[in-house]
Amino acid sequence: MGPLDQIIPPSIPFIVWGVIAEQSITRLFLSGVVPGIIHGIAYMVVCYFIAKRAGIGKEPRATFNEILQAFYDGKWALFAPVIILGGIYGGVFTPTEVSMIGVACGFVIGIFVYREIQVSDIIPIILRAMRTTAVVMFHYRYGRNVWLAASVRAGPCQTRQLHTEHFRKQD
Repeated sequence: MGPLDQIIPPSIPFIVWGVIAEQSITRLFLSGVVPGIIHGIAYMVVCYFIAKRAGIGKEPRATFNEILQAFYDGKWALFAPVIILGGIYGGVFTPTEVSMIGVACGFVIGIFVYREIQVSDIIPIILRAMRTTAVVMFHYRYGRNVWLAASVRAGPCQTRQLHTEHFRKQD
């Protein structure tokens, strides 16, 4: 995770910005694809030069059969973005609906296909998701309150008026 995950769709900042600014989330997602690819390429170039300077050697190239095996092993995980992005761009799902479908797909694949999620892991996963959601909602609500104070309540005008009155008293 890092700056790139905020650009490549589907990303939480795009959804939050789209809701707050009343913008089309689909258009925001489409606007992030090309910049995201450019950023990804730039990261690869930087990593290449850092690895070269640090003397990190190359790994042996995978054979064609190893590549096919890796794709076969990851077929379910590789299919999830097709469902998510295809559903959004195809107009089948709204971004809110597809977020739940993505979670459900990941959950089912993690439990039944890859068997990496145990029943005992479910409660800690839900609690971690609740904590993350609480932090995001706190920031969203705080930003909304700042916006409300600044725009609807004419906060900047009142602040300017207070400063003007203060400096006039000093003259």
